[in-house]
Amino acid sequence: MTRQQQQKRIATKLSLTRLFHLTLSPPLPPLGSFTTLSLLLALGENLETPFRVMDEFDVFMDAVARKIALDTLVQCASAMVHRQFIFITPQDVSSLTVTPMLKIIKMRPPDRNGGQTTID
Repeated sequence: MTRQQQQKRIATKLSLTRLFHLTLSPPLPPLGSFTTLSLLLALGENLETPFRVMDEFDVFMDAVARKIALDTLVQCASAMVHRQFIFITPQDVSSLTVTPMLKIIKMRPPDRNGGQTTID
């Protein structure tokens, strides 16, 4: 391996390290969240994992960015039928239509009227 090839390989490793660091740093709302989501989608297309889970990906997004993000995620997941996607969000997803490929599971809201107990 020539010195130039070695330098290129090291630069690639550093670039990937910076990308992964970017995904872990807190995003700047709302554009940073959408940018981070786009980066994760791009990186995920090259991974061979059978499952992809995204938790609270839209918490810092406004309504317009959230709608675009949900539509993009569903479109991306629908195109990859050999993988399963799990999206966890506290936000409203009523704009999505249930299909044979899309299942929405909604949890009940917590009981805040004395249903919770504390350990003394």
